[in-house]
This record gives sequence, C-alpha cells and structure tokens, in this order.
Amino acid sequence: MMIEKYKSEHLYEWMVEIRRKLHRHPELAFEEIETGQSINRAINQIGHFLRLYWPGPCGDW
Repeated sequence: MMIEKYKSEHLYEWMVEIRRKLHRHPELAFEEIETGQSINRAINQIGHFLRLYWPGPCGDW
C-alpha cells in the first residue's frame, strides 16, 4: 500500500512539473513545436513512444 501511495504522489508531482514547464513557455496555436517535443520527452520517460506529426496548414495530413 505504501509503495502505491509513493508512486501516486511521485507521479502527481512529476505531472505538475511538466504542466508548469509548459505554461512557462506558451506557444501560438498550430505552432506548438516545443510543446509537442516536451510532451514527447515526458511520455518517452515512462517507456512509451509516439510518432509526432508536426503542425501544418489545416487539413494538411
């Protein structure tokens, strides 16, 4: 039980720190390059990997 509580508190603190970093460096809509990279790094830290699609004109798939 204590291990889960520790993990839960640690995860919460980690998520709050990520949110604070993102809010310290806001980016314009559809130009969130650094934001996307920061989120990708955070997700990689927990062992998941994403393929990022960089912003482009609306409907640019």
